[in-house]
Amino acid sequence: MENERNSIDDELMPHDPGKIPTFLKVLCILTFVGAGFGIISGLSGLVGSAAQEEGLRMMQNMPNDLPDDFGVFQGMMEGILDFDIEEMIKWTFYMNIANLIGAAMCLTGALIMWKLKKSGYFIYVIGCIIPTVIGFIGMRHMFSGGFFGKFAQMGVVFTALFSVAFIIMYGVNLKHMRSR
Repeated sequence: MENERNSIDDELMPHDPGKIPTFLKVLCILTFVGAGFGIISGLSGLVGSAAQEEGLRMMQNMPNDLPDDFGVFQGMMEGILDFDIEEMIKWTFYMNIANLIGAAMCLTGALIMWKLKKSGYFIYVIGCIIPTVIGFIGMRHMFSGGFFGKFAQMGVVFTALFSVAFIIMYGVNLKHMRSR
């Protein structure tokens, strides 16, 4: 009877309960690296916000009448020059804060999941959602359209898809984690 019970337990949890499964370990390590870059990026965005603002103001002061021989870059430049600078500055700040908070939450969630605790998964998911939502809202406020606006929106969509993929992969590993 005891042997039968152990084999059922082995089927339900085939790995050593104290040992992190390899796939989860790889996901966590990738998250540690990605969150580290996210924190550095968020901090550098906040520290360099004055330089960003100056660069945006310089871009806004560029002449609107571009030469006809500007070619394929004509539409791109018009899209770049067509923005509300105050909205851009405000939403760039919000997105830097959201990215910093999101990266810190993803790092925290991955550290908790490394200890095989399910609560880390939910922290991680929230850490993915915050910058994605702020990014979508910010892109809608900052760009009226044009090439640059669509390019920026594609970046947010790509980031969201990447986050969803990791959320799913972590979700597959929830069976290896405990509630406490």
